[in-house]
Amino acid sequence: MNTVLNTYAASGDSQQALISMESLFQQYPEKIVLLDYMAELHAAQGRFEMAREMLERSLRADPKSSHERWFSYAQLVTNEDAESAYRHGVTKALLKERQKIANLKSLSGIVQEAKDDVIDLQCQLSSAYCALTDLYLTDLRMHPNAQQLGLKTSDTAMKLTPYRFEPYALKASIQYIFGNSSDAKAILELGFSMYEYDSQDEERGPILLKGIKLGMEIGLIKPALKMLEEIIAREPPSGEVAHLSAQCYYLMEDFERAYARMIMAKELLRVENEELLKTESGNSVITAMLQDVEEWIAETREKYPSTCLKVNEEEILEQVTDSLKEPQYNDLSAALSNRCKS
Repeated sequence: MNTVLNTYAASGDSQQALISMESLFQQYPEKIVLLDYMAELHAAQGRFEMAREMLERSLRADPKSSHERWFSYAQLVTNEDAESAYRHGVTKALLKERQKIANLKSLSGIVQEAKDDVIDLQCQLSSAYCALTDLYLTDLRMHPNAQQLGLKTSDTAMKLTPYRFEPYALKASIQYIFGNSSDAKAILELGFSMYEYDSQDEERGPILLKGIKLGMEIGLIKPALKMLEEIIAREPPSGEVAHLSAQCYYLMEDFERAYARMIMAKELLRVENEELLKTESGNSVITAMLQDVEEWIAETREKYPSTCLKVNEEEILEQVTDSLKEPQYNDLSAALSNRCKS
C-alpha cells in the first residue's frame, strides 16, 4: 500500500492509483482503509458522488468505523444525512476522548505525546461541532430548533477550542441571522481578540472567511483586516483572502493598498481558476470572483489613475509567483502518504 501511495505522490497519476488500489482491494478485501484512500482520490478530482459511494462501502463493511470516517462521509452528504453522520462521529470521538484522558491520568510524569493526542482529538471534535453549526445555518436552517441547536453546538466548540475563531464566527452568524445583531457583534469581537493563527487555518478556511465577511458587514473592518493580513503573511494566500483584504482597505479609503491587493487577488484567482478547471468539478464562484476583480481594477484605474500608478504591479506579480512555489492547496498525495505511515 505504501508503494501505491508513494507512486501516486511522485507521479500525480490519480487514475493509475485508483486502478492499483481497486486491484489491491480485490486481493485483500479486509483492507477497508483502501476504500477510504480511493474516496479521497475521487474527491480530489471532483468526483464527489464516487467518493461518497466508496465511503458508504467502507461504513457498511466496518460497523466499528472510526470517527474520522464518519466525519469524511458527513462532508459528502447534506441535510439530515450530514447531521446524522457528524453525530455518529462525535459519539465515537467523545468515547475515544474519555479513553485517552483516562489513559493520560494513569500515566506518571508528563507525557507530552499523550497530551498532544488528546488536544488533537478535541480539535477534531471542535471542527465537527462547527460543521454541525454550519448545517443549522444552511441546509437545516428551517429546522424548528435550528437556532437553539446551532447555539449549543457552537458553544461546545468554543469550550473545546477557545482559541479558534470559527466557533465565535458561527455563533455570531446564528445570532445575526435570527435578528440579534448586537449580540453577534459582541461575540465576533471576542472571537477576533481570541484568534490565534495555526497551520490548520487553510483547511477550515470557508468558516473562517464566513466570520471575516460577517465582521466586515457589521463594521468590524480593522480586526477583520488584521486577521486577513496575518493569514496572507503566514501562508500562500488565496485569491479570496486577497480580495477580501482589498475590500477592507477600500472601505478604509486606503485606495493604494486596495488596488495593490486587487492586483494580487487577480493573479491568484487566475491561477486557482486554471487549477480547478483541470478537475471535473471546476468552480463557478472563483470564475465569477475573477470577473468581479477584473472589473473593479478597470474602474479603479479610471477613477484613481494617479493612485494606481504608485503601485508596482510587476513586483506584486513576482511576489505571487514566489508564493505559489509553496504548496497552495492541501496536498492529497502527502496527506495519503502521512496517513499510511501513521
